[in-house]
Parts: sequence; C-alpha cells; structure tokens
Amino acid sequence: MPIVDESADERTPWLVEALELRFQPTKRGLIVETRSHRVATHFLRVAEFELWIGDIEEQLQLTLGRRLAHAAAESEEWRQSAADRESPKPFFKRKQKQLEWANEDLQLRGLGSLELLSASDKSAKLLVRDRAHPAIAAGIATSMWEKLTDKRYRFHWTDDGASESLITLELDSRSIPAAETVDGRWQNAEGIDGEMEGMHPLSLARHEGLGNWTIDGERIMSLSQDLIVRFEETALPHLTDKARRAEPVCEWEGVTDSERVKLWDAFAEASRNRFIASGEMVLVAEPEHWVHVGHRFLSRTGLGGVDTAETLDEHGGVRLTLKSVFHPAMTVGTLLGAWERAEARPASVRWSQGRSGHIVELRPRHDIAKN
Repeated sequence: MPIVDESADERTPWLVEALELRFQPTKRGLIVETRSHRVATHFLRVAEFELWIGDIEEQLQLTLGRRLAHAAAESEEWRQSAADRESPKPFFKRKQKQLEWANEDLQLRGLGSLELLSASDKSAKLLVRDRAHPAIAAGIATSMWEKLTDKRYRFHWTDDGASESLITLELDSRSIPAAETVDGRWQNAEGIDGEMEGMHPLSLARHEGLGNWTIDGERIMSLSQDLIVRFEETALPHLTDKARRAEPVCEWEGVTDSERVKLWDAFAEASRNRFIASGEMVLVAEPEHWVHVGHRFLSRTGLGGVDTAETLDEHGGVRLTLKSVFHPAMTVGTLLGAWERAEARPASVRWSQGRSGHIVELRPRHDIAKN
C-alpha cells in the first residue's frame, strides 16, 4: 500500500514569495498592497464573492454588473496612475511585452490573464482567461488597454459562464477626466500601523494557472478597497426608490444618507449570509475570545481586526473595538455571522466610530424570555 504524506507542502514557493513581497498584513488586520497607492486589499474565495454580489442584487432587486464593471475600470485607472505602475515601452514586440507586464500584475491578484485577439485604430477585442468575475474582468481589462494605448474606449462584454470573458472595445472620442482619489465614508484610528506577526495570510498559495491560484483547494481573488468604495458610489443613485426593511438589523450611527444606509444594510446582510454559508464554527466562552475570532475571520482576509472586547449583558452582548476596517458594512456583517454561529440565535448590531476607531455592539435581536 502506498504511503501518503499528509503533511506534504503543496504551496508554490515562487508565488508565495511574490505575494508576501507585494501584500503586507498589518497589526490592525488590513492587508496593504506595497505598490500602487498602498491600497487595502481583501482576499476571498471566488465562490464567496459570487454569493456576496448575487445576494446584494437579490436584496435590492437590481442588476449591478454594469456598475461593478465601471467601478473596476475607474479603480484600475486610478491604481495604474501610481508612479510605480509605468508599463514597459520596448521597441520590439511592444504589445507582447506590455501584455506580459499586465499579466504579471493580474497573476498576483488572482484575476486571470489578458489576451489581445484583435486591434485597430478604433476598436479592439480582448479575452480574459480564467477570470475571477466577469464584470471585474471587463472593467480592469478595459482600463489596462486604455493605459497601454493612451486612448478612451466604450466597452461591453460577453461571458461563457465558466472561465472566459470577451471584451469588445470601441474608441470613445469624448473628453473624460482622469480617475481621482475617492475616500470611504469612514475613518480608521490614527497612528502608525506595523506589520502583523506570525504566518502570512497568503503563505499557502498554490499556483494553478496564469492568474489563478488557490489556498486549501479554493480559488482566491483579490478585491481592493478602492474598487468597493467606487462601486458603492456608482450604486447609490439607483437606490432612491428602494425602501429599507421594516425592522433593520444594523444601526449605522452618523450615516445620514438614506441610500447609503440601505446599501450598507445589503452589504452587511450579504457578508453575514456569506459567513453562515461557509459553515465555520465559532466558539466564544469569554469576551476576550473575540480578539481571536477577529484574527481568524477578519485579519486573515484583510477585513480588519478586533482590538478589545467587553461584555454588554448576560445574554452574549459584546462591544468590540477595531482600529481599522476594510469596509464597515462588510466587517460588521462578518461579525454578525460569527456572533450568530457562536450564540445560535439572531443578532442585531450597532456601529459607530470615534478617535479609537470603530465600535461594534452585538446583541440578541430578540429579548430573552424570562421564567
């Protein structure tokens, strides 16, 4: 009988080394790209992102693919504007070298690989193989091609539903301003953020193909904070005629824009559902255990980290402080799911922010019956 070595190391050393150099995990629970404006980056399973975005569309009764694609295009343009993102300009095989440069970037982000099918002065056809998500692939591919050609394009895409997206570009003669910095509607605690100790969150990455890598057999993709913030802004105008649920689960202190409240509700609920669907077990015996919960389910993916925890009541209510978050609603939703798994009953949450960062108060959604 053959002997199976269960401790066999299946990670890909060169990929792990490149990821660890490119993405820095911090003590506050964010994973920061060391290049391109040092943007915070969330790493998650492709299947989880599909569940998350689909859940949001179902809650809001909206199709958001086009909004996501335009947010991805604008975010990528801003990302490529960083001083360290200049593409090569060789005399020979120029486009081939530039596409190799683009694919080296996409490779580490787990977003597939870009291929040029045809190009003329006024149009182009691009193919993204092994794409992570069709709308994101379309937006990023368009922006990359605009960077390489120094031209503006309108775009649309078709998807085979499995692994490839075909993006068709047509020259756009309109004068379109360059993408500018967009800040999220929240503030993290001030102070210097050092590097997280211990094993790097991406140290078990295994190369599966160009732009496709896995951890523990699950394909991983990156999601930049800037993309999510831009996606939020593009979606808000479409929520004016949407009603908030009668009994909201989340309270967003200080968020006065009703459309943003509705969108954050949807983000949080989708993140909660995503966590519940993962089947993860959460064991909490003391409030301090939430610091470990935060490290395991937030910091390891770049959503933030729980700094302190204290009891609110005798029914599992807890107040958590976090110095930084990737996005308040996504982080809060994940904590909602973790609390419900730990306590085995529905929760409500109140989020606020101050000089110390973010405060998340989790309580039972319904009063506990007394004998």
